[in-house]
Amino acid sequence: MEYNVSRSRLFRWVAWFSFANTFFLLLIAFRYLHLMDWPSTWVAQLFTVLALPGHFVTVAMVPLLVVSVLIILLPRAAFIRTAALILSSIIVITLLIDAFIFGLYRFHLNGMVWSLISNGGITEIIPFSWVTWSIIILIVGTVISLEVALSKMIWSWVTKEHCGGKPVFWVCFCVVLSGQVLHAWGDANNYTEITKQVRYFPAYKPVTMKRALRKFNLVAAEGIKIKQPNVASGLAYPLQSLACQFSEPEYNILLITIDSWRFDMMDQKTTPHIWDFSQQSSQYLQHYSTGNATRFGIFGLFYGIYGTYWHAMLAEERGPLLIDELLNKDYQFAIHASARLTNPEFDRTVFSAIRDQIQVKTPGRDVVERDQHITKEFLTFLRQRDVEQPFFGFLFYDGPHGYQYPEQADAPFQPVVDKVNHLSFGDDYDPAPLKNRFLNAVHYVDSLIGQILDHVKQQGLLDNTIVLITGDHGEEFNETGQNYWGHNSNFTRYQSQTPLLVSWPGQVPENWSHLTSHLDVAPTLLKNALGCTAPLDSYSNGLELTNTQQRDFLLLSGWDRFGILTPGRIDLVYNIGHIESYDENNRPISTPMDNQIMLKAMQRMSQFYEK
Repeated sequence: MEYNVSRSRLFRWVAWFSFANTFFLLLIAFRYLHLMDWPSTWVAQLFTVLALPGHFVTVAMVPLLVVSVLIILLPRAAFIRTAALILSSIIVITLLIDAFIFGLYRFHLNGMVWSLISNGGITEIIPFSWVTWSIIILIVGTVISLEVALSKMIWSWVTKEHCGGKPVFWVCFCVVLSGQVLHAWGDANNYTEITKQVRYFPAYKPVTMKRALRKFNLVAAEGIKIKQPNVASGLAYPLQSLACQFSEPEYNILLITIDSWRFDMMDQKTTPHIWDFSQQSSQYLQHYSTGNATRFGIFGLFYGIYGTYWHAMLAEERGPLLIDELLNKDYQFAIHASARLTNPEFDRTVFSAIRDQIQVKTPGRDVVERDQHITKEFLTFLRQRDVEQPFFGFLFYDGPHGYQYPEQADAPFQPVVDKVNHLSFGDDYDPAPLKNRFLNAVHYVDSLIGQILDHVKQQGLLDNTIVLITGDHGEEFNETGQNYWGHNSNFTRYQSQTPLLVSWPGQVPENWSHLTSHLDVAPTLLKNALGCTAPLDSYSNGLELTNTQQRDFLLLSGWDRFGILTPGRIDLVYNIGHIESYDENNRPISTPMDNQIMLKAMQRMSQFYEK
């Protein structure tokens, strides 16, 4: 082996060695292709042909990026070649593991899987006999041997003066760029034949650029979906027919949601109208959202499944079974949200089946006007609706999320900050005036909801209308003393626990103290209001709201991680591959996560994917 060689030769070698590894990775990629239904349109097929090799070229080039730095610092051939060989072998072996796990569970490697591997819990999935170990050793040995052979072959080849690197670089660059541009176009135009493929590519980070494409009129208008053929889905949702009957009586359903409404903010002072209503409703006192952000909270509320399914549902634009069954029963819809229904993309998920019946953007100069507007619109609907048909109403108030209420409105909580400046938050920031402003915003929204509830009572609708009032997630004001503000940053009860009130005709109101979740709302309605007789676990991760059985855990979703809540602890599972464990006040704990809980979570997270 040569030791003192030029940096240019080392750069050429590692570039070609990394590129050559693409062929190993593409062999593994056929495993993902086998699990994916081949696209039915030429545009989607073109995306597959471009995106798959483009993605794995990018993955194969990771050693180039790392080793290039080492070449600058320590240009020793033996060291550089060994480092590149180790990195490439790790990438190939990791992808082999990922392909195996994806085949079993239909999700890629995450912190739970790595934890099971590192602590030996993987043996509870795969019995590790001597035959299994022999196969693993053979595979690892084969990978390393192939990498060593490839390393030597490329090393001999790059001694030539001209290796033809520039044409190869530009071809790869064009392939990667074309695949990303096609995805950006497909995402902007709601073209699910393209977007649904993304979840099959490990660690794929697609580009989206709706605004840029809109300037060139290359994007469908908001709420419009490009027509495309009905295609096979990678989802198995539901696992069997719901077998719903036309039940008598046919209940109206009214679901009112307040953005960021926290579990301890439903009382006589903060929400007097809702509090009055709560005296004749069932209250669920230990109720949790399905996430710490709006998209995952609303998603779980309507679908009754974990927020980890969000990306797959969005990619395939699959709506919830609850909306499907309401459509089957000819319900009238009154969907009114203060915030846009395009961000998060509820027009492409929750309301995709009734996209042409909803207003995705509510008029108004600010959130206060929009909250007022949706109140007026729903009151108009109640006056003008067809009384011979049942209705489903959804109201989503956004005022507390923006800490906004009219200047002339009643503001019982004082003092308040004049403006909310998130940059000023810190350990020494006094949360009281900020929290008071938030409570005043909740108080104002309560006055608007009071108008709705008064009208419902005046029309005598409580005799045949199920009314549910809840929040999408909570809001924290540094209660844990760790400088957490708002939401979407941890899974403590301050960011994830929310009130739930249910007024059900003919049922005696009760206060329920057992653990409940947004997961339970949709299956409860489907079974008890819409007459669906299929087992709940065939279409939901939840239970009936009144089911008091002890849960193994609650799973709450966030952007780059999900939280598994068990008594006294919160385990954060990151997509990038590690687990952090905390107590209920978000203080680190050292005891590892229970392997049985991990396995049950993995099984339920993959429950509604085709196997």
